[in-house]
Amino acid sequence: MQSINQKSIRWESVKSIFNVIADAEKISRADIAEATGLSLMTVGKIADALTELGIVRQSKESRNAAGRRAGILSLSPNYCALILDFTGAVLSFSVLTAGLHLHKEIPCSYNGSFTYEETVGLFLKEAQAYMTSLDTFTCMGIGVALPAPLDHRSRCARVDARSPLYGLPIAAKVRQAFPALPVYFETSVYAAAISNVLDVSEHADQVILYCFTADGCVQGAISQGGVILRGSHGVAGNFGRMALSRGRTLASAIRKENPIRDNAAEIAKMLHNVILTVDPDTVAFESELPGSTNAFIDLLKEELCTQYGYTEDTLPVFKYSQCPYRHAHRGLALQIREAYLYREIIGEDIQYIRD
Repeated sequence: MQSINQKSIRWESVKSIFNVIADAEKISRADIAEATGLSLMTVGKIADALTELGIVRQSKESRNAAGRRAGILSLSPNYCALILDFTGAVLSFSVLTAGLHLHKEIPCSYNGSFTYEETVGLFLKEAQAYMTSLDTFTCMGIGVALPAPLDHRSRCARVDARSPLYGLPIAAKVRQAFPALPVYFETSVYAAAISNVLDVSEHADQVILYCFTADGCVQGAISQGGVILRGSHGVAGNFGRMALSRGRTLASAIRKENPIRDNAAEIAKMLHNVILTVDPDTVAFESELPGSTNAFIDLLKEELCTQYGYTEDTLPVFKYSQCPYRHAHRGLALQIREAYLYREIIGEDIQYIRD
């Protein structure tokens, strides 16, 4: 169990106050105190530290009535995180503001005559040049979305030999490109899960199952108290490897050309097993399969009730996940933002970020 001390209490207050400011376009200190349940004195001290840092700015309340005008707090638009994405067929990077809004997403120019390693080098140079052009921005850090966990001995992603990332010292290359900035590596599915957890109300007290499906792919993560359960080797949540009948895996049974009900029936098998094991409060479901909307959620719930005996009151809450840009990028930006605040306000590197 994590020890409770003055530092951890203060950090929870910092995070709570900052999140309220980030969620509001503009807000007063009194309204922050009401929203967080913290004293006005505590809110004032932390707000002062955030404005001194520059990530929060203060303006005077505009009103015609007589009397002293209250200070109104809002996020600075000039703080950002750079996300490098190595998960797709085309490399891309995006810049997100401290408010977790997408500023820009840019695919990498690709020349088929180059090797993958050479392409990565050009990609990093493109990202460097773009960040240099944002001379009015303060970059809080670099996030790297990977298809598999980073091996901390080899500094390579733990992908199989068929992947172009296999054996490439990606950590060294990114750090060489951005030597002055902190760099955080995360699997895209865990980063997406972190983003989805943020959208579940009261998530700090819940067990949440995040599930992502695409053609031939079923992945996910389980979080408890807002913390992702990664397993001993950092690969927990690869639900697609669950065995079905006749030696098939779940991932092999999920195909975009399948009837929607067939895919729902296969995924419901996995959900039944996971629900029995961890009893989640909420299932956040994200999918790239055709027809995957809230109607697909209804099919999953119908399968669970008719085939496995659930009732509406014994099922977890289902939430169809949507984001205007990639959840993995948002989740990484959230981690970077928290690490930046912890380092600047508390004076230490946050413990749960692993590079």
